[in-house]
Amino acid sequence: MLFGLYHSPVGPTAESLLGKIVKAIERLRRTGLTIDLGARDKIQTFDVHVQLIVGDFPARSKFNSLSGHAGYFACSRCLINGVRCKAHQHILYTWLEYRTKCPVEHTNENMNISFDLIETSRKTIRPNGAIVKSPLCSILSIQKQSVFDYFHTCLKVHLPVLISKWVKLLSKVDLNKADIYLSGILYPHSFNRHPKKLSMFDQWKASQMRTFFLYVSLPLLIHLGKCLPSAVAAHFSLFYI
Repeated sequence: MLFGLYHSPVGPTAESLLGKIVKAIERLRRTGLTIDLGARDKIQTFDVHVQLIVGDFPARSKFNSLSGHAGYFACSRCLINGVRCKAHQHILYTWLEYRTKCPVEHTNENMNISFDLIETSRKTIRPNGAIVKSPLCSILSIQKQSVFDYFHTCLKVHLPVLISKWVKLLSKVDLNKADIYLSGILYPHSFNRHPKKLSMFDQWKASQMRTFFLYVSLPLLIHLGKCLPSAVAAHFSLFYI
């Protein structure tokens, strides 16, 4: 079921993107969704509940109306400030900062306080990373129901970390063995991008990571045999499942 489609050379605001959709969902939550099932006297009304919204980092920043992942207070779960990297001029969120500062949970209460500050301020401010009140606030909890997408979180964040550890554990001979194995795989014509060399994994796109993860990773571990510690293979199989 398609609720909306946006096409424009200019990026939308959260209100222009989701405002009418949220109002339609609110109406469906009140009245239910009535469907004609095609048979005689088979008109049925279904209750409508909002479970979650999912998107990559730029999309989550857009529809949540919070700072992007490159800005301060980018986390929607807690109030961690972030530290500016002087070398690359972006914001880092380190485990050391999280462990030492123990940031408080990002709640609806402190979000509402931030929205009140924005409305009463004469200047453009972003308290706790809030830009403006998102339309989504009326139908879900941004902290609990705005979730990270699997595609980028697993394939562009977690999986490269695992592969980097594999590469460090493999000898040059074993790494070359893995490269030859990957280069020799024949893929269906529908696979546009192929993971060719494990030694060049840092240049793979997310689609290549997905192909590697879903179709190649476990056969490769079996092919490498004892080149990697058994604990590494066992832990990865749990992530794979």
